[in-house]
Amino acid sequence: MPLVTVITAAYNSSRTLRVAIDSLRNQSFADWEAWIVGDACTDDSGDVVRSFGDERLHWVNLERNYGGQWFPNNEGLRRAKGKYVAYLSHDDLWLPDHLKDLVQLIEESGADFVHSVCGLFGPRGWFICRGLPLEGESYEDHAIPPSCCLHRRDLVESVGYWTDPAVLTVTADFDYTRRVYQAGKTFAFCPRFSVVKIPAPLIRLYAIQDALPQEALWERIRTDLPGFEHELLGAVASAAARLQWGRPADSLWVAIRRVLGIFKRALLRPFRDHASTFRYRHARFQRERADSRLKRGLPPMK
Repeated sequence: MPLVTVITAAYNSSRTLRVAIDSLRNQSFADWEAWIVGDACTDDSGDVVRSFGDERLHWVNLERNYGGQWFPNNEGLRRAKGKYVAYLSHDDLWLPDHLKDLVQLIEESGADFVHSVCGLFGPRGWFICRGLPLEGESYEDHAIPPSCCLHRRDLVESVGYWTDPAVLTVTADFDYTRRVYQAGKTFAFCPRFSVVKIPAPLIRLYAIQDALPQEALWERIRTDLPGFEHELLGAVASAAARLQWGRPADSLWVAIRRVLGIFKRALLRPFRDHASTFRYRHARFQRERADSRLKRGLPPMK
């Protein structure tokens, strides 16, 4: 049995899928299996998976389209044989020690759910990173990109599977992390950049015909990892320096917004699932889902 099952939800983006799988096969940790689950793909994604000739890679294409990663992730969980489960989005990249570091952390800490730091790359370059919750916040109100995460497979027995976002007021990955926290499970954090995420809506992924940013970034990682990490850390350090040493009014406004956000969440938490507010938040989130789909370059939701 493999120690880790990697689950990749894929939909008609075979070029980014090829790069994502390359980053998986380049891991320094090799004891894994991968389930690449197509959300009723109609492109050559299956051929791309088979072209690697790697018996650890398994391809399954769903008969109907579910419009998101939630159901493909659940299909992967149902097929998983590993003690641990990791997620790799079809348009994200892993640095070579991602799995090694997270497996070491979960075994040494005894935690149920572990994650690393994610760098987000957009049309203008690196613009943010995601890691620990902000000071004063918990994992109940903290979104972690799935590609950063690794958890025990038996977590499903107490937390359940991913939820259809059509019935949610938040994203499916945010909802899953929240349910893990609410179930009393333990978290551990790996303070290392190991994931590159390029949000599809920002680059209109499905409308790109020429070179993809994933391809250029992967070439940098593959041929000059120290230089890539140096550039990434420099960009993050520069952003932090601007926040700390920028105009006092800017820093003060950021601090005020953070404090107001904490109070807002604390005050609204008792009403979060109340029927009177659920309908409003549900409608707003569904509009955001529909808008995000258009920004990706996909046709409107049915």
